[in-house]
Amino acid sequence: MGLSLAVVSISMLFLAFTTLFLARRTAGRFDPAAGKFVTDWVPVHLPSKLLLINTGFLLLSCLTIEVARRAATTEMILVPATSLPGIKPTPQYSIAWVRLTALLGVLFLGGQSLAWNILHRQGTFLDSGPASSFAYLLTGAHAVHLVAGVLVLLYAGFNRRQRRSLESRRIVVDVAAWYWHFMGLLWLYLLALLWFMK
Repeated sequence: MGLSLAVVSISMLFLAFTTLFLARRTAGRFDPAAGKFVTDWVPVHLPSKLLLINTGFLLLSCLTIEVARRAATTEMILVPATSLPGIKPTPQYSIAWVRLTALLGVLFLGGQSLAWNILHRQGTFLDSGPASSFAYLLTGAHAVHLVAGVLVLLYAGFNRRQRRSLESRRIVVDVAAWYWHFMGLLWLYLLALLWFMK
C-alpha cells in the first residue's frame, strides 16, 4: 500500500513537472518588429555519453535487484526445508545482489554529479535559463528519489536483524525492487524528455 502511494505521488509530481516543462518550452511572444514568434528557450547541451553510461548503471541495477528479488523468494521457500536431514543447504545470495544494486545506484548518482559538474563547466547553471532550470529540476528530483531507494537497499543489505527473518527480508527486497524498477522507468522517461529539450 505504501509503495503504491509513493509511486502514485511521485508520478503525479513528475507529471506536473512535465506539464510545466511543455508549457514553458512552447511559451514565447510575437515580436511585431521582427514579424515572428520569439522565445527565450536556449537548448542545453547535455553530456550525452555520460548520461548514457549512467543509464547503463541504472538499467544494470534494475537487473541485479530483480535477481535479488527472485533469490529472496527462493530462499524464503527453500531455506527452511534445508534444516531437514539429507537435504542440501540452499545458498543465500539475495543480500549480495541487494548490496550490488545499492553500489550501482551510488555509481549512477556519482555519474549524475559528474554530469552536473560538466554543465557547470559549460556555464550552464540553474538560473541560466528555463531549459537549464528544467534540466536540473528533473534530474535533481529523480536523484533525490533514487537516494531514498539506495537507503532502503542499504537497510535491506546491512541490517543484521533483517537478514535473520527470511519472510521480512523477502518483503523488504520485493518492495525495494518494485520501487527501483519504477525509478529505472522514470529515468528513461526523463532522459527522453531531456533529449526533447534540445
